[in-house]
Amino acid sequence: MHNADRHEEVISGRRKAWAWGLSGNLPYLLLQSPYRFEGVIDGQSSGRNALSTVAGLPVYGPDKLKDLNPADTLIVVFADLKLHGSAIFDQARRYGPFDLVAPHIPALHDVPAALQARTQRLGEMLIEKRHDTRYTAVPKRVALWLHGLVKGGAERQMVLLACGLRELGWDVDLICTAKDSSQTTLWADELRDAGVNRIYLPDMRESWDWLESESGVPEQVPTLAPYFTTRGLHDILQTVDILLERRPELVISFLDDGNIAAGVASVFAGVPNILMSGRNAEPHHFTDLQYFPVAKSQLKSCYQALLSLDGVALVNNSQAGAESYSQWLGLPYDAIEAIPNAVQAPTGQMASSIREQYGIAAGVPLVLGVMRLADEKQPLRFVEMITRLKTKLPELQAILLGDGPLYEDVRQAIDSSALQSSLIMAGAQESSLPYLAEADLLLSTSRMEGMPNVILEAQLMACPVVATNVGGVSEALMSAMKVGLVSKDDWMTMEKVALNLLLLKSGAKDIAKKARAAIIVSRSVQELARRYIDAGLGRKKFN
Repeated sequence: MHNADRHEEVISGRRKAWAWGLSGNLPYLLLQSPYRFEGVIDGQSSGRNALSTVAGLPVYGPDKLKDLNPADTLIVVFADLKLHGSAIFDQARRYGPFDLVAPHIPALHDVPAALQARTQRLGEMLIEKRHDTRYTAVPKRVALWLHGLVKGGAERQMVLLACGLRELGWDVDLICTAKDSSQTTLWADELRDAGVNRIYLPDMRESWDWLESESGVPEQVPTLAPYFTTRGLHDILQTVDILLERRPELVISFLDDGNIAAGVASVFAGVPNILMSGRNAEPHHFTDLQYFPVAKSQLKSCYQALLSLDGVALVNNSQAGAESYSQWLGLPYDAIEAIPNAVQAPTGQMASSIREQYGIAAGVPLVLGVMRLADEKQPLRFVEMITRLKTKLPELQAILLGDGPLYEDVRQAIDSSALQSSLIMAGAQESSLPYLAEADLLLSTSRMEGMPNVILEAQLMACPVVATNVGGVSEALMSAMKVGLVSKDDWMTMEKVALNLLLLKSGAKDIAKKARAAIIVSRSVQELARRYIDAGLGRKKFN
């Protein structure tokens, strides 16, 4: 019998459901369930009598199972099945042949037709909420929304956008669902020094009392519960609460998961202006991306529902990315504005000499790679290109910055080549700028890009660039530096162009200095902020 059939037996009344585990998401799962529960089993407790209540349900120890008939009982495991599933199964089976299943979350587990019908109803709800004009915004207050400050291109641009908005006199809140990564301390310092107000959503367990309170936001829980994943529901509801307290006139979100969560929350709160910013290509290009507030199959419909509303817009950081989303969403070619990434010059002196740190003498050619070690960046091609270049320049050294799912593959490729002493895997670093300042060349082998920050930063540091012409790379390069642009998968030409620039030395640096002068003028954080404000406030407003 499939899990769906077991859940159907509860819905039809042939079985009764019991929850197992006091997990942090328990109240949300109860709200999302298509049927009611008799009680909760806490595997860490003992006894057959009710110990307490949670979300209105009595909590028992596992001995309560002695009172239940396995034939008409379904145990729904709320605890983490990956971590505790085997132990819970063994513990429950001591009391009889009970059936144990994972929770049924309608937003993920319903059949496609039901998912589509639910998404359509969500669109109707968003239209209804959009005509509620009781919200009073605080002028020149903006809320930025991001899942967390981790080492990534979108996260770096969010930091620069926040700083640029502060320089333009805006009151800036940055809402995150998770605490900062240890690799982004410098970025957090920039936000603090700029006067950005940091707001972190509470975790699910901290929200138990809030969910059972009688304030206005929890009243929306039953309305929204069936439409989203458990995590998505939590993020949306908590964001609504924050927006109603802070009352920004504009919300700006990044990336697909953030766009749906922040977009829906902003509509339910009543924020008049909502601006979403997409990835370097529409989400189905990224098979490893699985967390979204709705089923991945429903992302398109959710975006379309939000974009049908007055005061809601979508932008991208490159024309290639904008075209990808426009085609996916069935929008006119020019419906999504491309706002190029910004770059910011470092303040003060570089902390240390990278060449000295790694024992690379002055004058030795140094090639740098900065990338997430993932398929779309093609890090193994970077290793191949270093091998090719080293046959022409035996003294050449290389450093590869970054981490990711292909880390071990890259490590093995280096170990099995003649590059063990020539190509250094330096891991993820807080800043690539000290490396770019001393490198003779940045080499980018990506097959897919938005507008890569590292190419902007390379030009800022007057480091020559050779890169595949994909996504927004051409848009990121100043005209003087387009000499380093090569066609995708044309590795022979990439080798030739890279070798020429390395041999040019001072001539290549002169080209890079021209690019630096141009990028300082055209890609400032204030210009980035102005473009986002114009896009966010320049759309037709609802009445």
